[in-house]
Amino acid sequence: MLVYRRRNELWVRRWSDLEAFPVRGTNGGNEPAVSYDNTEIAFSVNGEIRVVAVDGGPVRTAVTRGFAPHWGPDGDLYATTGGGIVRVPATGGVPELVTPDGYDLYTVLYDVLPGEKGAIVATVDGEVIAMDLATGEMALLTLGATPLGAFPSYAESGHLVYMAEGGTLMAAPFDAGAMELLGPAVPVLEGVVGYSLSDTGKLFYSEGDARRLVGTTEFVWMTRTGQATVIDSTWTFDRGPINPGWSLSPDGERLAYRQSVANNEDIWIKELPDGPNNRITVDEAGDWSPRWSPDGERILYTSDQPPRSNALWSRRADGSGVAELEFRHTSFIVDGAWCLDEDWIVLRVFPLGNRDIVAFRPGVDSVAVPLLVEEYDEKQPACSPDGRWLAYVSNETGSEEVFVRPFPDVDDGKFSVSTNGGIMPVWSDDGRELFFVDDDRGLVAAQIDTDSGFQVTEREILFTVPGGFRTSSSNILFDVSPDGQRFLMARNAGGRGTPIQTVLINNFFQVLKERVPN
Repeated sequence: MLVYRRRNELWVRRWSDLEAFPVRGTNGGNEPAVSYDNTEIAFSVNGEIRVVAVDGGPVRTAVTRGFAPHWGPDGDLYATTGGGIVRVPATGGVPELVTPDGYDLYTVLYDVLPGEKGAIVATVDGEVIAMDLATGEMALLTLGATPLGAFPSYAESGHLVYMAEGGTLMAAPFDAGAMELLGPAVPVLEGVVGYSLSDTGKLFYSEGDARRLVGTTEFVWMTRTGQATVIDSTWTFDRGPINPGWSLSPDGERLAYRQSVANNEDIWIKELPDGPNNRITVDEAGDWSPRWSPDGERILYTSDQPPRSNALWSRRADGSGVAELEFRHTSFIVDGAWCLDEDWIVLRVFPLGNRDIVAFRPGVDSVAVPLLVEEYDEKQPACSPDGRWLAYVSNETGSEEVFVRPFPDVDDGKFSVSTNGGIMPVWSDDGRELFFVDDDRGLVAAQIDTDSGFQVTEREILFTVPGGFRTSSSNILFDVSPDGQRFLMARNAGGRGTPIQTVLINNFFQVLKERVPN
């Protein structure tokens, strides 16, 4: 059977049935994973991993903070969290950490090997790794000096399948017991945009313009009525394997963004509209989530430089000088932003079991000050231009909504901004509007009155964010011009290419055995 997302919930299509049906209790669900006995579906929603029977029924929470669920052959459920990869026994219980100390904090589990002795994981830099689930030992999988690619998956025919640049589905012979590659990779399919491989050998994949998958992106200006204009029609870039975030300079003339070149992710600055690109980070680590300082002189960003991905750095926007370590935290730092003319820096951190918002004063605090450290997820912090208010996203109501609190005294009040879901809050330059994207992909402008406290006086849906445009419940993926009349957004460069169509291959294992001998 096939499980997929449709109309904001999960649907099931059994191969023996003509019609698909929705699964009750999966509203907002993503990343579905079907158990080996085909009786249950694990999925992520609002930062949790939940489980429901295929035919519907009570929904249980298996992991309170996690994403990317995968079932093991023995019925255990695995999930990726900000503190590592965890395992939950089939009978339920407390999640057990299976990744070792000192691992890359943004290591995502992609597949569990037979017998649950090992797993295939990948890092934010695109490295594919075989991990021993008993010892935590990790071994990098490469073909000579060439990294494998993206979205690895184990095929029980004895192969490792993955996506190569350009939308080519590759396969290499693989010994699951020894967790070793046995030979070179061979191209199997071209023009693949995405795929899913079942343990019984069914391959379900989408084909079309492969640029939609590999991250080729273009920036556009959107008017308040939703009219799109490409900023530089001669330029596209590879954003890398994840949504990294981007940021418009205070004067609206420069764009800081993360670009992937030769599998290395660095921070670049683009002179708008059609000026040059300048690379400002040159280390071998992966860098992401750039944010401008209020004076436009520096870029704040996170990095997975050793020993762990828990450091916040800054560098001059003109590329001169060296990178400066701003802060190191005990947990994975997702992003950071300056507040109150650089008096404070607000961070979103991702420890095991939570997404929290903390802050520190550069040169003053050696330990982060907790702002929003609760049982719910709090993320996407955004300070108002005057530094008096902190907007953020929380799932405390059961869905992701935008809230505002006074800053830095966050306990002095809490105000609801969104009413139909909300992610990615962005302030206007004058602080009179707060923009966000609702559950229906509407870009909402909330009119704000702060003359006597805080009040939302009006909410207006400006336009619906088109398909192919980047949105995220993790990073903030749009920005607003200084005059508040245009929105800088990003979309798949392949969105204007050939349409996507889906294909099912029933016995893909036989195809692999014929084309990739092992």
